[in-house]
Amino acid sequence: MKLSFEDKETIYKMHLQGYGYHSIAAIYNVHDTVIEYICVLADKHGLEKLHRSYTVYSKKFKTKAIHRVLIDSEPVWTVATDIGLPSKSILQRWIKSYKDNGYNVVTKKKD
Repeated sequence: MKLSFEDKETIYKMHLQGYGYHSIAAIYNVHDTVIEYICVLADKHGLEKLHRSYTVYSKKFKTKAIHRVLIDSEPVWTVATDIGLPSKSILQRWIKSYKDNGYNVVTKKKD
């Protein structure tokens, strides 16, 4: 299930009111970690970071994030929330693409 900005905003407000991740996850029929990610991201970067707008990330930005995971052994979840990605799966895709492309960062131009 894809959550809208309004859903994410409501989730975050519920979290602030004391609802647990598990309780909120049951309401939205998603995994607890999805709820936790949304809440941590909003705590670190504010509600505006929950908007899912198309963003083009530079090769340098991607390389730094990938290296934090592969070289510095930081968890994907930690790096993704720290740099403000709307989802940890974005960083997971970058890492997969990086490995699949001979350890070269692939950047795509927006159409």
